[in-house]
Amino acid sequence: MDTKLLISFLVSIPTWVTLAPIMLFSVIILAVFIERSVFYLLVKREDPMIFPEISRFINEKKFDEALVAAQKSGSLYIPVIVSCIELMMNKKAVNTVEQASMRVIRKIERFSGLVSTVATVSTMFGLLGTVTGMMKSFTALAGNDSQSQVLLATGIAEALVTTATGLLVAIPSVILYNYMVSKSDVLIKHLEIGVNTLTGPSK
Repeated sequence: MDTKLLISFLVSIPTWVTLAPIMLFSVIILAVFIERSVFYLLVKREDPMIFPEISRFINEKKFDEALVAAQKSGSLYIPVIVSCIELMMNKKAVNTVEQASMRVIRKIERFSGLVSTVATVSTMFGLLGTVTGMMKSFTALAGNDSQSQVLLATGIAEALVTTATGLLVAIPSVILYNYMVSKSDVLIKHLEIGVNTLTGPSK
């Protein structure tokens, strides 16, 4: 490809082309933050004794009571708990419990990939704006007319604004992603302990 043609194309890219996706990413991250905050709050309010209570019913062979307690709990882990109870009743295979666990894990890890992608891509769009802005500045330096200084200042401003905006979205995204990963690890560990409690060797 002709170098001059490529430079001309990059210089012609308007600022909004790099800023618009970054603004969209900021809205996405805010929406994910709100949704995950509500999700974690509801999970935190769950009765931490839900698994031992149901395990007691299972030990006493009161499977119907265990199912009722599971349904009333409103727990995130209801699909897994029900599968475990039905396993104890010999109505389901072990792989059904695993499938139910995977569905719950998907809920726990929801949006993690999206947040990670936004953290990476928003930085790249900021870098793209930096490159195009600096190219506009260097192009302005080659001119000798009265508009050169204006174009030079505009190009530098574009480079700085897009870089800063990209970082303002990327940094919270990285923080949110790490927080989501840590919370997911805790919830999944709780799930594993709960399944072991319900389907332990004594059952």
